[in-house]
Amino acid sequence: MAWTDLKASVAAVIKTNGNQEITGALLQSTLNSIIDQVGANASYKGVAIPSTNPGTPDALVFYIASTQGTYANFGGFVLDGGFAVLSNVSGSWSGTKFLKTEMDAKADHGYGEGETVKTVKDVDDSVVQVQADLDQLAGVSDKIDAGIIEALFPDTSSYELGYIPLRDFSVGQQLLYDVVSPISTNLHTIIDVKKNDKFVITGKGGARPRLYGFVDSDNVILYISSERPSTQNLSITAPEDGKLILNSIGGIIPKVIKLQGNKTDVESDLKSRVDKTEAEVLAISKQNYVESYPFTEGLAIPIPAVGSPVVYTDTVAVAAPAGHLVIDVLAGEKYLLTGRGYNNPRLWALTDINDIVLERAKSGQISIDAIIEVKENGKLIVNTYADFTVEDKSYISFVSKLGTFFNYAREKLAQVVPLPKPYYGSFDIGGVFEANVTYPSMPELANPAMRVDTIISGYDALLTANPEYITKTNLGNTSTGLPVYRYDFNPKSFEYHLPRKRLKYIILTGVHGYEPIPPITVLHMMENICNNWETDKYLEFLRFNVDFIILPMVNPYGATADTRRNGNNVDINRNFPEGWSFNPDVNAETYAGTAPLTELETQYVQQTFLDNPDASAIIDYHNFLMNAGGMPEHFIWSLADNELTGQICDEHSSRMSSLWSRKYPYITPNNTISRVTATGRGQTGRQGRRHGIPVSCVYETANAVSQNPESVRYDTTVMTMAYESFVNFVLQIANALTQRGNDY
Repeated sequence: MAWTDLKASVAAVIKTNGNQEITGALLQSTLNSIIDQVGANASYKGVAIPSTNPGTPDALVFYIASTQGTYANFGGFVLDGGFAVLSNVSGSWSGTKFLKTEMDAKADHGYGEGETVKTVKDVDDSVVQVQADLDQLAGVSDKIDAGIIEALFPDTSSYELGYIPLRDFSVGQQLLYDVVSPISTNLHTIIDVKKNDKFVITGKGGARPRLYGFVDSDNVILYISSERPSTQNLSITAPEDGKLILNSIGGIIPKVIKLQGNKTDVESDLKSRVDKTEAEVLAISKQNYVESYPFTEGLAIPIPAVGSPVVYTDTVAVAAPAGHLVIDVLAGEKYLLTGRGYNNPRLWALTDINDIVLERAKSGQISIDAIIEVKENGKLIVNTYADFTVEDKSYISFVSKLGTFFNYAREKLAQVVPLPKPYYGSFDIGGVFEANVTYPSMPELANPAMRVDTIISGYDALLTANPEYITKTNLGNTSTGLPVYRYDFNPKSFEYHLPRKRLKYIILTGVHGYEPIPPITVLHMMENICNNWETDKYLEFLRFNVDFIILPMVNPYGATADTRRNGNNVDINRNFPEGWSFNPDVNAETYAGTAPLTELETQYVQQTFLDNPDASAIIDYHNFLMNAGGMPEHFIWSLADNELTGQICDEHSSRMSSLWSRKYPYITPNNTISRVTATGRGQTGRQGRRHGIPVSCVYETANAVSQNPESVRYDTTVMTMAYESFVNFVLQIANALTQRGNDY
């Protein structure tokens, strides 16, 4: 068969249309690449099986093989899945493995025998359906919330000239429907309503023509809105059966949209449909467009820092079948990766064509169906365990190149306008906060007798001065009879043109009793938020835009006894269910108890998590102690448990290093003042992630500054740096969440 005839045959059989008769454009492209590889001078001899004997050809030839087994007459090539090209182009027989078969791909990705795999067309239709639901939303951008409502529940009201002078009446009076100023710029409508009917309204009220009001079935006024300027997309609910009166003056076009259900449910349904379609796109990409790359077992390649060259000969031994692979990649390609890396060698890296590292995984990173996007031509290096377990679920490492359908479908999904950002993101909180107060040395923190009273009396003083902002709750007593308190700081709720979700932080301190810096540092932050917000834009943002739930002394017994553990000798930060493990050594500092949630302190924290499923972040703040050499290794230690939290912690490290290098002569840009690691078993960070809270971590600062040889515990620099770093960390979480919008 001629080389050109073979290419024509491939094009005729492997379709690129929407029906995807075999496996689509990627397979056609791959086969043509194979043909190009063996060259125009090689002859296609047919399909080989393990027993095929090609003899000794006197010309360049090649076979295609898809039957698994050992091809003894082709140089002993072993095919364990997919298909291969067997050729003598190099002078002797060799095989090159290519795409996996659909059956292999199904088995790799969890489809059992007889299970139906969605076709490309199924997913394409799903994408089109989601698009059809939302196609009226194009161009609404930040007003997307209104767009969703208008697309699904159009305004069918009729509007009359003039307005109803609602201000002329009071609640309890009977409304007279006298129309005032019947000109084209003034409009009103009257709608029959049932109790608990929900509406989204737009219009402009005034001193006399208030925006809206409700009357009962006898036209007795139940509610009249206050005087307000123009309002867009205001959510209201009918208090009783009766009527809704809506005015709009000054040429503002009014709208009143009745929701056929709960608006939040509508948004959630649309979001879940988009998420489901994206998941199907990924699944199809994995099943039908998988290229399998063989690993070199027993060796891994160390990954240097970004900007440094990779030395491929400096391999390190790893236990087979773990190993590594190196792939030539092109800008714009996407690869799907599942694997577990080492502290070093790291899981993956991208290099340029000169083998300079452009990007690399974090130390010890675990990735499951992670998408790696190639920015420049170069190489993708992967080092991984062959298989691994995460939370009792087993995974097999693989690398797949995502093909044309994946790109096509993702582009189509990008046309689906996203749902509204839950957090209002127009605040200028991206800069660096510099401490507005220099705190004195606090040697008194070493006195455990003062710790609980000092902290609780400080919060009580804030409560007395700000009763409209702060509430206090006794969550209950510990097994030793000491109370555990919770303080809520809730800014006044405002009506916004675009409904938004306010940031909410749960902050824990005093989990380990002998760590006194976190309780006083968070108290310092809240004192400044309450008392000094007028002098600093960052404190102002926190005062008016964040709900804080603070448990300032989770382990009051440990604080008074100057011990890590509680009155039952249990480490509270090892007693949470997520990842809990039993340690029979009851004398261990990290003794986790006989079972998860055995301790009342842990139960109070867990209930706080359960009561606040809409929390944006959980921060369990600790301080670490002197090491054996007398000084802590770093000043900040962050323990992250997901990718977003890890990114925030990394950015925080960079920000604080830059700030303190400018402020303190003994800290230089080359100092390591921060470390980021993963959270451990039974800790608050893991538990927060289990509850679906976007940012969940343990955050720690030191009790001395290692770079300053004169530093002592709780000195002025330590206390000021602790305050400065914690406020910046809180702000960076807010900035990350508001910038990411609908993702979190």
